[in-house]
Amino acid sequence: MTTTPTPEFLAACWTSAGDVMPARGSDLSPVPIRERIEAVAQTGYTGFGLTRPDLVAARETVGLGEVAKMLAHNGITHVQLEWITNWWTTGEARAVSDQVCRDLFEAAPVLGVDNIKVGADDDGVPVSRDMLCEQFDALASAGAEAGVKVSNSTTAGPPCEEPTSRTPSTTEFRVEKANSTSRSSSTQSAESASTGRGVSSTCRRTSGHCPSSTP
Repeated sequence: MTTTPTPEFLAACWTSAGDVMPARGSDLSPVPIRERIEAVAQTGYTGFGLTRPDLVAARETVGLGEVAKMLAHNGITHVQLEWITNWWTTGEARAVSDQVCRDLFEAAPVLGVDNIKVGADDDGVPVSRDMLCEQFDALASAGAEAGVKVSNSTTAGPPCEEPTSRTPSTTEFRVEKANSTSRSSSTQSAESASTGRGVSSTCRRTSGHCPSSTP
């Protein structure tokens, strides 16, 4: 007789965050980290998600080592961090993005992180397709060095500058890295976001650091 595996579910960051949500002021959860972990575990989740503001707050208070113990004690076996945006930009926005990248990637081995969510911004400023693909490729390689998958959360932007027969709302980009044992690829589309079809990238293990905004 074939035994059907018991499904495992991950409580994404907002599931346990309490009275907080994106684009409504601070993303910092008012709920203590221990209470959040215990709550999702008691509900039956085996995965736990955390935003960067909550990660930094936990790091500066109880410490990441203690958070790792909380996760293990409560049977949490999958951890997801988020959110990196502006990874394709330059200047001040990129400097902020790079710091977020460092915070998440440095925490990954301590907490046993499976994947880190990245995505677009809310400004919709056109960006070169080549630049977008090149920088996502670099980010994926940096994630591989940290031992995590970089998951591209589908959103409506940013649109690409190159002329296309598609409307901006269905702009897609694809990244493929050849000659690697584990190919990095992602397709993003507002259409897939509206239907809930997620995509992720599995990165080849090269590179060593967060991509820099300078050559």
